[in-house]
Amino acid sequence: MTEKQRVRTLCVDFDGVIHSYTSGWKGECNIPDPPVEGAFDWLAGLILSGKFAICIYSSRSKFPGAIDAMKKWFNDHNLIQSYIDLLQFPTEKPSAFLTIDDRAICFNGVFPTEEFIVNFKTWQQRDLVPLNETDEGELASKVFIDPNSLHIVQDFIKPVKWLAMSSDEARAAAAVLSKKADELDVMRRGLS
Repeated sequence: MTEKQRVRTLCVDFDGVIHSYTSGWKGECNIPDPPVEGAFDWLAGLILSGKFAICIYSSRSKFPGAIDAMKKWFNDHNLIQSYIDLLQFPTEKPSAFLTIDDRAICFNGVFPTEEFIVNFKTWQQRDLVPLNETDEGELASKVFIDPNSLHIVQDFIKPVKWLAMSSDEARAAAAVLSKKADELDVMRRGLS
């Protein structure tokens, strides 16, 4: 089987990714909220691509009746039954090519600080501050040198749904990164 033909396992968290989970935890089999906007179209596209075995997983998955409750929720919210039949509902988190979860940090080689962990917020808990009525989110970032790895890190402080910069903004961002690169060179020379 070639790389192109291989079906990869995609583990998708249920609560907070598919189920909007705006009411919070109401019990293993009580799933009161609607889908996250766009979730079903996204799932349908992945299913139709044939490239992924999609595993819907939740901390509720191990409880009796919870998987049936999730399947019923999909049905109640009008996901096509043949699509529901193609989803897998494991009782334990599977080994996966990729996991999509609202309560996870993507490891990028730099360990998160205790403060970052303590103050972690899901995508729904973060503030999206529009720049104007046509913007979907404010871009705010900081650039720093991680003292442990000596990597330059750009951290986007507020979530954004898209990123577009004018040429002046791109030049300003490049200048900040260039300055940090110069600082990193000085730090590295000081360690030699």
